[in-house]
Amino acid sequence: MQSRLIGREFPSLWSSYSELWEEGDTEETGEAEHSFGALLSALVHVELQQASDPSAEVRSDALSTAVRKGMTYASGLISQDLQPSRIPPHLVEAGTGLTRLHREARSRLAYERLAYSQVARSSAKLQLAIHLAGSRRKTLVDAILFSEILFTGAMKHFSRSDPTTFTGRGYALQALHRPALKGTGNDITISTNPASSLDLWALWAELERLEDERWRSFADTPGGFKRPRGNDGDRALVSHDENIGSAMACHQPWWDDKGKRTLIAAPRSVLHDGASFPGSLLTWGDVKAAMWRCYAPTMGLRVSDRKDRATAIKLSDSSANVRALATPLVYGSDTTIIDCVRMPSQGDDAIIWSPTLSAMFAAMLATGEISIDTLPDTSDFDVIEARGGTMIISKHGVALIELSQTSDFPHRELRRAASDVATVVGFARDLERSLQSEIRQLALVSAANENGRSKRSALRAIYSAKLKARDIWERSSRVETDSLVRQFRECCEARWQGRAQLDMVISELEELERMIVSTSELRANALLNKVAIYGLPASLAGNLLGGLLLIGEKGEFNGVAFAVALAYAGSTVAGVAFLFWLVRREASSWRMD
Repeated sequence: MQSRLIGREFPSLWSSYSELWEEGDTEETGEAEHSFGALLSALVHVELQQASDPSAEVRSDALSTAVRKGMTYASGLISQDLQPSRIPPHLVEAGTGLTRLHREARSRLAYERLAYSQVARSSAKLQLAIHLAGSRRKTLVDAILFSEILFTGAMKHFSRSDPTTFTGRGYALQALHRPALKGTGNDITISTNPASSLDLWALWAELERLEDERWRSFADTPGGFKRPRGNDGDRALVSHDENIGSAMACHQPWWDDKGKRTLIAAPRSVLHDGASFPGSLLTWGDVKAAMWRCYAPTMGLRVSDRKDRATAIKLSDSSANVRALATPLVYGSDTTIIDCVRMPSQGDDAIIWSPTLSAMFAAMLATGEISIDTLPDTSDFDVIEARGGTMIISKHGVALIELSQTSDFPHRELRRAASDVATVVGFARDLERSLQSEIRQLALVSAANENGRSKRSALRAIYSAKLKARDIWERSSRVETDSLVRQFRECCEARWQGRAQLDMVISELEELERMIVSTSELRANALLNKVAIYGLPASLAGNLLGGLLLIGEKGEFNGVAFAVALAYAGSTVAGVAFLFWLVRREASSWRMD
């Protein structure tokens, strides 16, 4: 490097920057677009990726290209007397070669930022409580779990400086799973931002304990064997000397970053009878479960059911007590409620209510199981923090957590409001099932049947359902005077959509009612047309015939003619009356008895 600087000494500012970059610093090294380390990583990333090609010739060419480009870019920027943490977007008075490399670096970095944004959206993001270095105290940090991606230096910078995190300090922990690299020691890695001063000793010890347990079980199987030595000898770890957990040094262990435990990496492949085997029997799911056991962000939170305060429950415990916290909100409903209070405890860290802690309660409402994989997204639930308590509303139910027993947390009013909304939801679902299984079928039969009895049966069912719906609606349409209860109720209604479901069912009932009534009216009108077409001409013809019979040639009544005319007139009146009776009967057939 110094020879490329034409005799100039290596600037101390760049030396200090290099040390900070290697330590993972993202504050002093500047924003990615202006940081030399991020720009250099993006510039040579493609070539370094090609350096892993199976062909030796391709590897050699790619590596030499990466070294040449990197050296040229670094020496050119240094010769411009630029600060490594403040590289400008455009270089002034720079040569053509340096300008071209700088444009290429910025273009590749822009692509990597876009790739990070897309990957981050689909990755698991949560908060964890991790031990501070040299202390048993924990601090809350943001963590992100990547799977099956190529994690470059620039992407690490992006994640550690991401301003959208809960803490606002980026993701202090990144866990990376790359199954294609199984056996290399890089298939599973968990790293922290050195600036966060975290120590992953608890996770390292837990992974080693699980590994020993899994290998012992494997050794008892046909063809199994004990955990062997590594094919490159033992990894000499500082953590083994500290006697953390039950880990023993005579195997290929999880890497502990020379005792700093800011980076944990999976064991490499091991040899047994001349064959290579994966050095770890743990899966990605095992690692996530261990991470959750060690660092679930419950901090000092212990809760108990409001009705039974004898047992203090920690949410990260996988016990029946945790699952028993969620109970049906109303009888026969699949909507659940967690109504609990915080239990006093000593020696725990202060509670910081995080999105992950809220997601834990939402997971309990949904499945009763809490793990990294069952945590719902923050968009799947609402959180209200007020009056010494926290309320969580999801589509599966509500959680009422009273954190301070000296507060005026209105748990009774909140539970009653949730029950009102859940009653509407339950009735709407029952009515929908009744509509699907009974009412719709009655309506279709009545529409195709001329029998008035079927129409009355269908309309009776429709009117009964509408009356019940109105009764439920009125009983649940309570005006809340407490602003907090009113806000909580509105959140429940928005999540559960009980009124919307009820509106849809009532609209369909009204549509079926209109169909039945309109069918009856059409048939009544058809009979009226028959009366007009056939009845009136028959009446006129009868009157004419009667006149001819009654009036003789001399204009006198004949006794026989009089009798015939009287009989015809009577039959005509009776026939017309019968037609009108049919019309009235058809028109009234859809009315209730």
